[in-house]
Amino acid sequence: MFIDTANLSQIKEMLQFNQFEGVTTNPKLLLKEGQPRFEQLTKIRALKPGVLFVQLVGDTKDELLADYHELRRRFPDTDDTRMAFKVPLFEPGYQAISAIRDKKPDECLLGTAVYSTRQGFMACVVDCDYIAPYVNRMEQLDIDPYKMIAETHSFYQSTDTHIKIMGASFKNASQVMAAIKAGAANVTISYDIFKQLMTNAAANDAIRVFNEEGRQLDRTAGV
Repeated sequence: MFIDTANLSQIKEMLQFNQFEGVTTNPKLLLKEGQPRFEQLTKIRALKPGVLFVQLVGDTKDELLADYHELRRRFPDTDDTRMAFKVPLFEPGYQAISAIRDKKPDECLLGTAVYSTRQGFMACVVDCDYIAPYVNRMEQLDIDPYKMIAETHSFYQSTDTHIKIMGASFKNASQVMAAIKAGAANVTISYDIFKQLMTNAAANDAIRVFNEEGRQLDRTAGV
């Protein structure tokens, strides 16, 4: 799993759990923190998050590539953090991905803003490492995200591609589990969704009773 946030406190808390592979960010999340983009990314990297995904910004291939090169200049990979890149899957994005892949074959690239199986196919053409279907946003548009994930997963299996589906844009924990069931190999989740996944009211009640009974046993034993 990945942490979908640019908030330093949330990242610190969630990185205590070993299953998190890193952090995903986007312009909206960075803007929310109220700090200059590069300054906030520097602070996130200082937390040693593992893999840090940053979305390229630009309306054209040249703008996307300029942003990529500036990020690479400022943030070389270290032993603690590898910089990876989210690229929107629209025509300039496909062009930028191909250009980056041509110059740096081992760069980690995630195709983002995915709403269709067609985009999943094109991600294969340009050789992404991940795609990120926007689950909740698709549901709001009356698009079945789980069907899209299942169809894309089936296609990837049939072509033996290395691309992994990373579910994104979740509103609740049930959507996360449904995306994984449909074929998502990974997910990126917000702090709130992480809390939902860790919380179960029935389990909490049972644990509370167990603990109270355990304390009664201690009192009975004179401990």
